Amino acid sequence: GDAHLGPDAAPSQLNLRVGESELRLQGRGGDAPDLRLSLAPLRLQDLLPEVSGELRGDVRLTGSFDRPDLQASLEGDSLRQDELRIGRLSLEASGSFDSGSADADMPLDLRLSLRDLA
Repeated sequence: GDAHLGPDAAPSQLNLRVGESELRLQGRGGDAPDLRLSLAPLRLQDLLPEVSGELRGDVRLTGSFDRPDLQASLEGDSLRQDELRIGRLSLEASGSFDSGSADADMPLDLRLSLRDLA
């Protein structure tokens, strides 16, 4: 892959290829992060040989360093591990959390759709 890194608040980019998978991290860090991780696509068998299928989508982190917001939109096709098979997966998630808190609870809005489950 290749990387373009700047200071904490400057735009940055990291492109990573593993097998046929491509992961892209773009954005900026600092006190007001705006980071996006794109799976374009992520072929699961490239990272975990016992799992197969493909994930595409984005995970975004925004807000402030002390209270970041998380948004995720992922689609999966032909997911399989051992006897578990999912033909199609759709996931939408959003939430905020307090990074300075020892409380592991994080309010999370989650919408999950599974099709062709076997």
